[in-house]
Amino acid sequence: MLGHDWEPAEGTCIDIRIKGNYSDEEDNRRFLMEVRPSHGAPFRVELKVAGFHENFKGPDRGQVCMLKCDVKRQDAKWDLADPGLSWKTYRQAKASDFEAELHAKPWVNPPAAQQQTAGSASQPQDADPAARLASLKALHDTGALTSSEYELQRQKIIASI
Repeated sequence: MLGHDWEPAEGTCIDIRIKGNYSDEEDNRRFLMEVRPSHGAPFRVELKVAGFHENFKGPDRGQVCMLKCDVKRQDAKWDLADPGLSWKTYRQAKASDFEAELHAKPWVNPPAAQQQTAGSASQPQDADPAARLASLKALHDTGALTSSEYELQRQKIIASI
C-alpha cells in the first residue's frame, strides 16, 4: 500500500469477535492482535479476514502468527506466507496426524483405563482450582500476564469446576 513501511512482526491473537451480519460469520470475524515488531514497542490492532483469500484461516485465540506492520502508523496486516494461516496446511497436518495414529501401535492400556487406575489420590495439587487461580493471580500481579490473558485463563479455570 502507498505510504506504508511494512516490516516483519509477530502477532498473538488476543480475541475474536463477529461484527455485523451473523449469517456469514467467516467474513465478519475481527481479530484483536497484539503486534510485536522486530523493533519498537508492541501495540494492538483489529484485523479483518484477509479479503479474496479462500485459503485464509484466521488464528485461534492465543495463536502466534506472522504479520507485517508499520510501526510509525501503528498498523498491521496478515503475512499470508505464514503456514499457520492456511486452511490447506491445516488440513494436511490433520490428515497427517490421522495417518500417524492409524498406523501407530495399539495401546496396551488405553488412556481412559490409565486414568481410572491412577486414582484420585495421585492428582497433582495444581488440579485444585483455588491453587490454580492463586498461581494465575500471582503471574498477573508480577506482570507476566496481561489483563486479557489473565481473564481468559481465569474463565477457563472457572469453567472447569
